[in-house]
Amino acid sequence: MTTKVTTVRLQAGSRIESFEAEHAERLLRMSNNGGWHIAEDEQVELTDNGFRPRKNKRGDSETE
Repeated sequence: MTTKVTTVRLQAGSRIESFEAEHAERLLRMSNNGGWHIAEDEQVELTDNGFRPRKNKRGDSETE
């Protein structure tokens, strides 16, 4: 039986790589991580408890 591997895309300069979530979290928590950050089109954010889905900050599209 295979397990689902969750990946997170990180970016350093123009280079974009996919890492397993645990490894990506360790990279981002390092003080000298080589410039890695979460890719802009990735829909997750790093919190104190790990990754969570990024909330949509767009307002309600309903008109009155």
